[in-house]
Amino acid sequence: MTAETGAEMNESASSVREVDVFGPVDGDSSRPDFQPAVATWSRTPDGQVGLELSGPFGVRSAVEPNLFKALMMVRAELQELKWQVVVNAARRDAWGPTEEHPCAVDQVRLFPDLTGPPTAEPVDALGPPTELGERGTLVTEQILWREEWSGQTQPGKMNWTEFDRSMREMSATRKQEAAEDAVPELAHSEPIFLVGPSPEDPTKQALQEGFAEWGRRAEGGVHLRVRAPGVQFDDHGADLLAALQNLRMESWRRRWEVLVNGSLRGAWHGTEQHPCGIAHVRFYPTLTDPPLPEQVDVLGTPPGDLRKAHWASVSQQTWWYHDWAGTTPPAWCQVKRKPRTEGQQPS
Repeated sequence: MTAETGAEMNESASSVREVDVFGPVDGDSSRPDFQPAVATWSRTPDGQVGLELSGPFGVRSAVEPNLFKALMMVRAELQELKWQVVVNAARRDAWGPTEEHPCAVDQVRLFPDLTGPPTAEPVDALGPPTELGERGTLVTEQILWREEWSGQTQPGKMNWTEFDRSMREMSATRKQEAAEDAVPELAHSEPIFLVGPSPEDPTKQALQEGFAEWGRRAEGGVHLRVRAPGVQFDDHGADLLAALQNLRMESWRRRWEVLVNGSLRGAWHGTEQHPCGIAHVRFYPTLTDPPLPEQVDVLGTPPGDLRKAHWASVSQQTWWYHDWAGTTPPAWCQVKRKPRTEGQQPS
């Protein structure tokens, strides 16, 4: 949508968009995941923008001069409830229309460099971010970034650079403490493929080789470690798939995806009806047929062309299994989702 069409949008018209949010599954803050929500916005009679965001957290709304500011108000509310909205307007370096850098009411400008101008073209405020990388989605970080870019940080107030330094120091301390915690012997190891930032050009994604190691924890479950060029991810879970799913939610934020059987759309944990080993999964290729009879190695590499495999986020895997089993959690039904025909990958 151009600035002209955005400005001339009919007051009675409304735009409805499905967006991703990240937060507690069924209210359990220890199990955050990406989930769908619906954003509806329209012009008010006095020229403002009214926004309504509905999702597993209920309904939140705001009326502000533009979509960016309305979304910021809603995001601030949701942030208190451990929810984040994963759209362009939530990027740390995003800001809405200003007199100096105008854009349409439903667009934002990106300011990737604290000492440089914004990017040449604005982007769709509700569009999915093409990259997050080190860019956070918290309102506090966004305001600090904007204040430092514009030279408006108040005397005595922490600016973005100082905040970022303190957070990195805290993160380093936590990582050191975690490293010192007892990690079980990782007796199992196998090579895997990942997609992540290219060593030659970090702005691009590339297929890379890595290793996955895992071992049983004394208190139950397994510990999983994935190593790739320049990075290492550690997590644990009740079984190897649970550990992988927890690890993938962290690796995704850092633009890495693990290309193993456990990352495919139809992969799921063993159940009472369809049991499997702690390092295996059952595979559900369709929504109407039983799972494949043989167990599948969680960390195995799928056969064939990896580019054509049905990779899925953890939330998509969860949707697929619950659709198959007819056990979709009631809270998820609050979100109106687009109809999907058999064989399609969940959106």
